[in-house]
Amino acid sequence: MVPTINSAASRRATARACYATAILATALASCGIDTIEYFPLKTTVSQTSGSAMTFSGPESDDSNYLGLAIFYKIYASEAKAITDQSYVNSKQSAINTVPGAIVESTLISAGGLGYQRLILTTPATGSSASAAIPTIAKAYLTSDYFVSISFPAGSEPRLTVTNEASGAVSEFLIRRSVAGSTGAYLTFLDEPASGNSDYVSSATSALEGTYFVQFFAAAYGLNPNTLTDLYGDAVFLNRITINL
Repeated sequence: MVPTINSAASRRATARACYATAILATALASCGIDTIEYFPLKTTVSQTSGSAMTFSGPESDDSNYLGLAIFYKIYASEAKAITDQSYVNSKQSAINTVPGAIVESTLISAGGLGYQRLILTTPATGSSASAAIPTIAKAYLTSDYFVSISFPAGSEPRLTVTNEASGAVSEFLIRRSVAGSTGAYLTFLDEPASGNSDYVSSATSALEGTYFVQFFAAAYGLNPNTLTDLYGDAVFLNRITINL
């Protein structure tokens, strides 16, 4: 069974203020006050290195929680990447900020930082499994599983989902969300170009051919009442240096 990218059936999730663990509300509808629904769920990063990251969860039984969305951006300047990471963290930690609101308004908004959805493909065919989110279905975010993203030297980066009990591993190549001249998704071995929606260029970058890929993840679901997207707070996964 393929554990990652969900098709149209995989949408976003959240329960409402009165549902116990998955969603909280800032006010009670029963009092005649509008409620603000959100996810308190966050993935847990267990290990990072210069070329990989490992994380797990979040786990929830809520019927509206669908999984984990993974977003990325490529930078010519590491300083700019660090600045954007700090900006997201500071926005999320501001007083009265609704958890998850910054994902839509800042992280993935075209008027904000413009982070893109990570694309998964099957290694055997190279065909795209789906561009939809969540990237990882919630069935594979329990305590039985962990997820890794790695950038092996000289080959395409990949995402693996491992069942700790059985040792079963499902592996996917990761691709950029930008299409090339043939219409296929670009790989992370393709040189980013100014104008690519997933790339932040820099006139002052001194390291030609060196780029920095920054990853965030957020719990993801759908408001069952309004059919609108809901996210948990963005969690910084890692920043990978690539040399092309």
